Amino acid sequence: MAIVYEALTAERVMQILTREKADQIAPESTLFLPGFAAMIRDNLAEQSGRSVKVGPVCAAELPIFFGNKHWKLA
Repeated sequence: MAIVYEALTAERVMQILTREKADQIAPESTLFLPGFAAMIRDNLAEQSGRSVKVGPVCAAELPIFFGNKHWKLA
């Protein structure tokens, strides 16, 4: 719904990255978007200069997407 109502846009993500000083904290980090946000991937990659990957649509698929090496349960 965030994409449909334009609550999740590349511009908004950039505003948050700037506000949170992401360039200082993790300058070369990869951004991950939920599957339904795939349409903003290219625009966000261009604006941020970062690698942007699109993940699964369903949160239940996150362990499969990231793999066992990168996924820990709290």
